Amino acid sequence: MRRGVIAGLTVVLAATAGCGEPGTGPRAALEEAQYVVTADIGEKVGTADFQGVAGNVYSVSTVGRRVWKGDDVGLPDLRVLSTPATDGPEAYPRGDPFSPGLRRILFLTRDTDDGMWRTLSVSRGTLPDVPGDTLPEHWPPCACVPPGTAPGGQTERAGGGPA
Repeated sequence: MRRGVIAGLTVVLAATAGCGEPGTGPRAALEEAQYVVTADIGEKVGTADFQGVAGNVYSVSTVGRRVWKGDDVGLPDLRVLSTPATDGPEAYPRGDPFSPGLRRILFLTRDTDDGMWRTLSVSRGTLPDVPGDTLPEHWPPCACVPPGTAPGGQTERAGGGPA
């Protein structure tokens, strides 16, 4: 009996664990971010330094996409830094959460140094697009997916849904 309870608890914890930092979720990230928008991720256009670590910069399109917070900038070529991790040997330990062709909700802030928009952190910067008007309470099992795949392993494209 104890094994079943422990195994069940392990499954529940694994299912609710996400890429976000403990005690935070998309709703908390919405409050922290300066600009939250649904965007189509374009191509990688370069790199930029963030606290001594090179992070990937992408062109994203926000034209006609939902603005969750902030002013609608509606740009076809907004440059966004996919904020890298600064506490380990890899910039993106679980993979870069940006992948060209995907549609994501971006939780952005802007540093005064260079004015470039960047995600809040490597684990709290993107969320797969969600239907409706409410962000989920918790991060999905992993908002950071390998390039070209959606949660569950399906290929996902900006047009919405599997390719």
